[in-house]
Amino acid sequence: MSRIDDVRTIAMALPYRLRRAADARSRPCFSRAALVTLDVFDTALLRSVAQPDDVFSLIALRVRTRTGQDLDIDAFKRARRSAEHRSREIARLAGRYEVTLREIYAGFGDAYEPALLEALRHEEVAAEADVCFANPDILSLHQALQAVGTRVAFVSDTYLDTDTVTSMLAARGYSGTLEVHVSSAYGIAKGEGGLFGELARILALEPASIWHIGDNPWADVVQARRFGWNGLWYRPRLRRSRPVVDRSLPAEQRIMRSLLQGVPASLGASTTWGAIGQQVAGPVYLGFAQWLHQQMAVFQPDRLLFCARDGRIVKAAYDRLPPLVEAPPPTTYFMVSRRSIVLPAIERIGPEELQFLAGNFTSLPVHEFLSRIGLSPEHCASVVAAHGLDLLTTIDNDEKQAALRAVLMELEPEILAVAHRERVLFERYLAQEGALAGRLAIIDIGWHGSLQKAFVEILQRMGRSADVGGFYFGTNPRVTTTPVLANATLGWFVNAGEPFERFHITKSQWAILELLFTAPHGSVLGYEQAADGHIEAILQPQGSTVTAGYSSAAGRIQEAALAFIDRYIAAFGGLPPIPIDIPSVLPSLQRLLFSPTPREATDIGDLFQVDGFGATERGQHIAKAPSLLDLLTAPKRHLSGYQQAPWRRGYLVRLFGSTAVAGYAIAAVKLVRPSFRSE
Repeated sequence: MSRIDDVRTIAMALPYRLRRAADARSRPCFSRAALVTLDVFDTALLRSVAQPDDVFSLIALRVRTRTGQDLDIDAFKRARRSAEHRSREIARLAGRYEVTLREIYAGFGDAYEPALLEALRHEEVAAEADVCFANPDILSLHQALQAVGTRVAFVSDTYLDTDTVTSMLAARGYSGTLEVHVSSAYGIAKGEGGLFGELARILALEPASIWHIGDNPWADVVQARRFGWNGLWYRPRLRRSRPVVDRSLPAEQRIMRSLLQGVPASLGASTTWGAIGQQVAGPVYLGFAQWLHQQMAVFQPDRLLFCARDGRIVKAAYDRLPPLVEAPPPTTYFMVSRRSIVLPAIERIGPEELQFLAGNFTSLPVHEFLSRIGLSPEHCASVVAAHGLDLLTTIDNDEKQAALRAVLMELEPEILAVAHRERVLFERYLAQEGALAGRLAIIDIGWHGSLQKAFVEILQRMGRSADVGGFYFGTNPRVTTTPVLANATLGWFVNAGEPFERFHITKSQWAILELLFTAPHGSVLGYEQAADGHIEAILQPQGSTVTAGYSSAAGRIQEAALAFIDRYIAAFGGLPPIPIDIPSVLPSLQRLLFSPTPREATDIGDLFQVDGFGATERGQHIAKAPSLLDLLTAPKRHLSGYQQAPWRRGYLVRLFGSTAVAGYAIAAVKLVRPSFRSE
């Protein structure tokens, strides 16, 4: 159809538009329908590719991988289109308006060897099944209609046969006895209208008693109504964004980017957390996990240790991937934290140890600094008083910080006793988890490598010679100056601070990155022996309102991300999926970090960023901006709030109520003050 015809068709279908499938039930006489029919593709089933014919590229890739033949992906895609065009021309000459898949493949002629052509045909059926998933909105309507006894059938214009489409629907959750009518079985189609007339005749139903729901305004509404059916236009969003994939990219990258766009569209998130999980976090987790698979094939560890809490979601993604080696090493969720592994490694109280014990989140009362180490504040009260403090004194300036450090220096024997006691339990935990010998891979979000450093030091003190490599989302330059880490760490997104542009992201946007990776359970505080002798991790309770919202958000993001990962992997039919590279995930990640929507800025900004060391539940809002009125009445106080906000871009978007206005404001301020920091 021409553009003018498109506009006319949409205008004709618009009065019958459904924003939600359930809205059909409010239409007059819908409840008295003798039959409700549902379109299949793009209605009952949604594809996880950006465009339907992207499946052709996927078919060629899968056959090439399975057979080892030198099959050109783009050449096959062109040949597949041409074969379908030829087969349809032949069918039209014979008076038919639809073809079968076998007829299409007969249209290839001698372009491919018969055995390869048959493999491609079988792969097309399998690939379609792997990329199609139930539309939850339509599935819900189908279930509701079944519950009240309304007869339901599926009607589709497709070259696939009835059994194939029926199997696809059943596999994706459409239950009961499925009545399926496909155009390839009749030689006529919805698009030219004949299928509606033929089905009404075969089913012996009055057309006016049949209601049809589909996404195509011409075939599913205009043509349906032309033949007396009640056609409804299923279009949740009136304007559909048209995915643009750079055609200059290699074929495999185009397939990957088609899935990056198509999978979230097929999932259809309805919440901030779901959208972030599907569009941002899922691709990041999977890309990182695929890189890990490649690195492990080279490093060849005896065991992979995914560190709590940031490694939990990475392990889930890693374990879902097909292995690249015949006998993959076991993976362990390694229940450790800064608190549980660095403290047991302490053998003296020096500047580095003081920075660890007293230099993080310093606006805490003295008693919390002591209790999170494992000391009894009451037993230390006299030492605290001797240095001009009391247990309730909040450490909020340099003078008090110096006094606290003096207290900890004097309490060195007590701290070392705690460290020794916890080291004994930690060593037993290591033995229990098989982490005392061999080649071990530590996997974490990264930054400084402090967990890996402390782990290696403990192993060395135990007389163990384990070879420990660290594999991280990102690392800063400090790892190159730490002897035990210098040649034993690799970062995916950022490696030792390079490239600088991405290092700037991890340095300035750490609060959001840690939200994406944090497991929805408390930090590891230490270890204890269970009644059966098993060593178990002690977790920070998550019952407070401060931590509950953060954990819930992280959990919902990761749940949505795993749904993305499962669909992406499924598209490859059991074969290793195309690796997701950093340039492909960077735009969506940067958009969230630097140009969040007002809704994202509000939902994320209301969360508390909590200190992960010990049982402390003190924190601050990630981006809690004041109203403009509050800003005008107390500018200095709120300027300080902006400077201390973990997520400054989110703060500014909330302040101005608009992503665009926040961007203009940042640009204007930087003209006057070039040194202004907006992230």
